[in-house]
Amino acid sequence: MAQPMPPIGAAVGLAYRDVADAGRALTKVMAVALVFIVVSDQAERLLLAPDADSGNDVTLAAYVIGLVQTLLITPFLIAVHRYIVLGETMQNYVIVAGDRRTQGYFLCWAVLSTLAVAPAFLPPLSNLEQPAGGMIGFAVLGYLIGVMLFGLRLTLLFPAIAVDAPGATVANALADARGHLWRIFATGLIAGVPLMTVAYLAQAAIGSESGVAAVLVSLVRSIAAFGLLTQFVAISSRLYMWIGERVSQP
Repeated sequence: MAQPMPPIGAAVGLAYRDVADAGRALTKVMAVALVFIVVSDQAERLLLAPDADSGNDVTLAAYVIGLVQTLLITPFLIAVHRYIVLGETMQNYVIVAGDRRTQGYFLCWAVLSTLAVAPAFLPPLSNLEQPAGGMIGFAVLGYLIGVMLFGLRLTLLFPAIAVDAPGATVANALADARGHLWRIFATGLIAGVPLMTVAYLAQAAIGSESGVAAVLVSLVRSIAAFGLLTQFVAISSRLYMWIGERVSQP
């Protein structure tokens, strides 16, 4: 039986507490994941910066690096889900690509990532004649909004896969999220605003993205991304416990 869902403010506060608790219980795991994120982000910056004008080649390379990063941090994401939902503490950071749990989690994340970046592979709208460019631009915007809404409705699927829930299917996740979409969105947005604000202010203070400044800006972005990911895991885990009726049942 799912637990009652608290008000949004209480849910946000609980998410921050969950992140802090997970940090204490999974310190080594979180440190390894943060290193993976920082290293892959720096690698992307160094590898792709010289080819910034090469169009789809850069987009594809960034997409591949992103998928590799996701695979590397999947054990961390699963570990935080399992800690919050089951109270389980991961001892060793092990990446087992053949593990069914890892495959399911990574595949869902990869599908959403692919849907989100797909428009980036289209020809630049600036190369199209009007009004065709404007129409396609509106279509792309509508598509991205649709992907975002679809992703929000799949929020419960990730913790369900992580804890091996018997009802961890797309259909069940979509059904459980029905009627809760606004609260899912608002909880994630409110929880993420402070971290995004700090990251923006830090980046503005650093200034120019060249030399040492570029490294610092990339580091700020990596830490912010890591924090937002951890928040997502905490929030989705709690949402699973609050409204995950179908995904938690056979």
